[in-house]
Amino acid sequence: MTPEMSKELQNISQQHVDNLIGNVLAELDKMKADIQAVSTTRPDPDVLINNPEPFKYFEFLAIACFRLRGKWKRANEAAKTLEKKRTEWNTVISAALVHARRDLSNMEKGSSDYEAQVGKVMSLVDLLAMTFRPLSGPNAQWVAVTAAMVGTGYQ
Repeated sequence: MTPEMSKELQNISQQHVDNLIGNVLAELDKMKADIQAVSTTRPDPDVLINNPEPFKYFEFLAIACFRLRGKWKRANEAAKTLEKKRTEWNTVISAALVHARRDLSNMEKGSSDYEAQVGKVMSLVDLLAMTFRPLSGPNAQWVAVTAAMVGTGYQ
């Protein structure tokens, strides 16, 4: 999460969070359609790598929902929806990573194709890191800790 996002969290409104969640879910649905247009059996790593924005907002929105849970009746529901999508996309990115790694193992080391595939694998690992931590439930204690840090200058 960028410092600008952390500042935005200090005074974010429930309407803004609701709109952002809608936008992120719409982007993920479009990405899913793009992936399925290429192949229904194998996630295309290029589609994922070229569209990292929705994944960057998972943490931001989870923290916003946590901070607004006393003011916004749908905060818990929104956090559960985000968690469901995070789990789904974690699986999709993991599958793309497995296929990219398999492709990498079949290439000649040192070739330009090999280096390009290594770059894809690293980009997929970055995306996987954005979808790694649970956003709600008993295993998401980090959300509360991070939300408490908003506005303190520590991250």
